[in-house]
Order: sequence, then structure tokens, then C-alpha cells
Amino acid sequence: MTNPKCNRCSKIIPDGFLDCPWCGAHQGLPGREARLEPAASSPLPFFGPDALAGLALFLSLACLFGSSFVAILRDKVANPAASPAYFRGEWIGTFFSALIILTMFAAIRGRRVRSRVKFLSILGPGFLLGLMILGKPLPHLTPDPAQFRRVGEVIRNSGAEPLDKWDLAVRPIYIELISRNRQYVDDVSKLDDALQPLYSPASFRDAKSNERMLDALDQRLEIAQKNADIQPVLARLPGYVAGVDATEREKKRFMAGFNESMAKDMQGRNSVFALEQSWLASAIDLYRYARAHQASYRYDSGEILFKLAAESATFENKLNQSQQKYSQFLRAYRASRRAQDALLAQMGLERSDIGFENSK
Repeated sequence: MTNPKCNRCSKIIPDGFLDCPWCGAHQGLPGREARLEPAASSPLPFFGPDALAGLALFLSLACLFGSSFVAILRDKVANPAASPAYFRGEWIGTFFSALIILTMFAAIRGRRVRSRVKFLSILGPGFLLGLMILGKPLPHLTPDPAQFRRVGEVIRNSGAEPLDKWDLAVRPIYIELISRNRQYVDDVSKLDDALQPLYSPASFRDAKSNERMLDALDQRLEIAQKNADIQPVLARLPGYVAGVDATEREKKRFMAGFNESMAKDMQGRNSVFALEQSWLASAIDLYRYARAHQASYRYDSGEILFKLAAESATFENKLNQSQQKYSQFLRAYRASRRAQDALLAQMGLERSDIGFENSK
């Protein structure tokens, strides 16, 4: 094997020399190419340029704080005005969860793992914690008995406690609502005798019987519709509040609180009256069907006998549906009466205090 020549002066380099002894030029090893060794990888800084891990952290915290915000927004107990301590506790819990996510991010940020695993490991905790927050059942504020007793005093106005300016503004509304309820009970009671034979075969006996029932049912429906709409009464409250010696901000706050409280009360009330009107509409439809098919059946020995089986089946179906709706209304009405009695007891009132001593 011949000795290599110098790449600068072209002289033969003797054995034992790596560089040219004549000109001192550095010589590369034959058959080998110079190459750069990769720099050793070092852990990335906490907020380094790792876009995928940063995106995962952003999405994870967004899920956590977004879910917490939605949960607290729908949670009346977490209202800072209603329960400041509970509100602070909810957010402290959220920030503690965020600290856990940041700790996991710092631990996994510089590790040599697949990007997909790293992304899911950072995003997963925030997403799961957010779902847990949204799925948590809503707590309920324990009603303040003093507030109920205060409303009772406003209604009774016995003089035991002086009424403030807000009590005087809202008292006419309470009095008018009580008057409407009393009128409703009185009007319904007047139709008790007329509706006594409701659904009995004798009430379908002839055209006069049908007409009497339809007339009573129409009156009963009119009473229900009139009593169900209390918006004309509530619409007077802003006028009463406008005369109160207070700032506009205080008036708006009072109206907001009253409307929120009334909205809760109206939910149960509207449900009962919706069932009442549905029952009455079905009963009217039943007796109108009987009137239209008066010639198709006869009353015999306490029974209604139709000539055609199809018409008899239609009549029985309408009768059964109307009776079921009547039962549903009665159950809801009795439940509302029990709730009303419990509320009156919390207010320190008797039924006689609101004129219901003779109601059934």
C-alpha cells in the first residue's frame, strides 16, 4: 500500500505521520468523512417553544375554568351575595385543581415521550375535572325562617314590627294576590253543585243535561284562565317601587330579587293551572262530542249505549282521558295546598289570615 500524498504540497507523507511533515497541512483520514455529532438534548424550559404541550396546557385550563364558571353561574348558592364563603371555596378549589395540572405539565414537559402521549397527559386532567365539576349536583340554600316571618308580618300588618319602605311597596301586591285567590275559591265553590254529576251517565242523559254540564264547564274554564294570569297584578309593582325613597340602583336590585323569587313560586303555580286547563278542555271536548252524537246513543238503566261500536269506543276513550287528567289535576292541586300550608306555617300565618278558612 503506497503512502498518501499531502493534499497541499503533494509530497509523499512518510509512515507514522498523520499530518504532512513538510508543510504541516492537516490530513483527513482516508475513506472517512467528517461528521457532526448531534448535541446532547437538554430539558426544555418551563415555558419553552413546545407548541403542542403549550396548546394542551391552554385547552386543559380552559376546560377547567370554563366548566367552573358555568357551574358557578348556574349555582345560586355560589352567588357571592348569597354566600360569599361558599363562592370563595368554589374558586379556591378550582385554582387548586389548576395547580395540579400545572405541576403535571412541569413534570412531563421535558420528558422524552411521544407528543401524542404528552398532549393527552396534559389535556386529560383538565377535561376530566371539568366534567366532574359540571356533573356535581347543585346544592341548595337553606331558607332563612326570618325572611318567611317577615313576609308574614307584611301580609298581616299587625303592628308588632314596623314595615320598611320596601314592605310598604310590595304589600299591595300581596294583598291583591290574596284577594284573587279568595275570589277564585269562591267562584269555584259556586259551581260545585252544577259540576257534581260530572262524568256520571246521567249527565249525558239528554240534550239539556249536556248543555248544563257544558255551561258549567265553560264557566269553570273562564275562572281558571282568569286566575292563572297574575301578570296584570305584578305589572303594578314597578309603579309602587318608583315611589320609594331610594336610588335607582337600589330599586333595580329590589325588583331583580322580587322577580327571581316570584319566578320560583310561579313554576309550581303554573304547573297546577296548566293541568287544570288541560282537564277542563278535555271535559268540554267530551260533552261536545256527546252533544254532537246525541242521536247515536241512548240512556238506559244508568248506562250510555251507542248504536255503533266505533262511536262508543271514541266516547269511552275521551271519557277515560278526561278522568285521568282530572285525577292529575287533583293530585297536583292537593300537593300545592300542602306546600301552601307549610309556607303559611313558616310565615306564622293561618289560612284564616289570608281568607282561606272555608276553602277545600
